[in-house]
Amino acid sequence: MRALILATLLTFAVPASAQQPPLPPEQLDAEARLTLAKAFVGEGGWEAHRDWDGIAWVLSRRWQTAQRSARGRARYPRFVDMVRQYCAPLRGQPKKRRQRWIRALTPKALQPPHWPAHRVDWSDRVGFWRDAMTRAWEWAEGLVADPCRGRAWHFGGPMDEPPRGHRRIWCGPMENTFYARTR
Repeated sequence: MRALILATLLTFAVPASAQQPPLPPEQLDAEARLTLAKAFVGEGGWEAHRDWDGIAWVLSRRWQTAQRSARGRARYPRFVDMVRQYCAPLRGQPKKRRQRWIRALTPKALQPPHWPAHRVDWSDRVGFWRDAMTRAWEWAEGLVADPCRGRAWHFGGPMDEPPRGHRRIWCGPMENTFYARTR
């Protein structure tokens, strides 16, 4: 009997590294996860896995705060809308070639239209795109820890100045800079 109970517990055990999903499941559909992966590439770059984690957590925190403060009139009814609005390559009408190819990335990982093939061979980047998609799915399942431990509210490039009312924080070695609110 003890062996049966132990086997049952092990079958349903959650890995120690797993957490609760960061958002309600209805906010983390395939469209949201794909859009988040595009934001990883557009905001973090191809290889910035740790940045991707921080970016996802900042976007999640901002969406949750917007929902709490909306009082029934949510500015971003869906997480995917927040991601598109917050991430420059996904916002507005695509004017630059880079915006076009980032938006055209798909789960099939085919070379997107507008890809700068004359400068970069897609076969050199397709693995990174698959990594970004995998990371977005892992994050949505609660398998990715927040490298900023809940402190980051904003992120930007290393050349950016902190937004008013924010200070730089250390979240580990990153390509982007992460900021916490000071007020």
